[in-house]
Amino acid sequence: MDVTDAGAIARGVRTFRPDLLLNAAALTDLDRCEREPEAAFAVNREGAGHTAEAARAAGAAWIGISTDYVFDGRKGEPYREEDLPNPLSCYGRSKWEGEERGLAAHPKGLVVRVSALFGPGRPTFLSGAADRLRAGQPVPVAADQLNCPSYSLDLAENLAKLSRSVLERSGPVGFGGRLHLSNKGAARRPDLVRALARALSIPKERIRLQLTTWEALRRPARRPAATAWDLSRAEALVGPIRGWEAALEAYAREEKTRS
Repeated sequence: MDVTDAGAIARGVRTFRPDLLLNAAALTDLDRCEREPEAAFAVNREGAGHTAEAARAAGAAWIGISTDYVFDGRKGEPYREEDLPNPLSCYGRSKWEGEERGLAAHPKGLVVRVSALFGPGRPTFLSGAADRLRAGQPVPVAADQLNCPSYSLDLAENLAKLSRSVLERSGPVGFGGRLHLSNKGAARRPDLVRALARALSIPKERIRLQLTTWEALRRPARRPAATAWDLSRAEALVGPIRGWEAALEAYAREEKTRS
């Protein structure tokens, strides 16, 4: 369903009568969001509101996916769910306003913030890095950003656990409507590429990183410098979460199969 079409969402929810509606639709291309703010807010803000309102009206639970880019990256220590956002980009603003719109429409809803996704099924920074490493080509890397990587298969499994918990509780009790969810631990992109190279058994002499910064790349959207966060609340709901290193090794095994 088109999340920008409130009528279509409402009709779809009335037809299918879900117990839970999980809104993972988003316009996530940061630089496109800067160029096309109306499209960004239509999907990321209005879409969140439309899905949350339709779920509330149908008596269904609601989970909306958000991002670490709602923060400015200047805190200097891991972010907690109650920290006040201060987005630096149109994408971050549209997602933050989407959080607010969704929770206003569905007060028992839950916003799950995710970070630095990688995994099979679609191109990501790490899939491109894997292709370059195997070909012996240089890997351009912006080295001035720290966040918590999220392996998409781990994220999916934990979202399934979280969904069951939400349905059992009829909404997240005492969690303020927001939750941080990723793999455990923070990393910079050069750390990820080096770990990926080891997991892919790439010889050291073939690993060539071209280190740069986001500022030097002169991209339209600003990226927050450090958005590592605390996962205590997530682990209280879904159980122990594995670290990004182990998740990346699992991803590398998938990449070896793909190659």
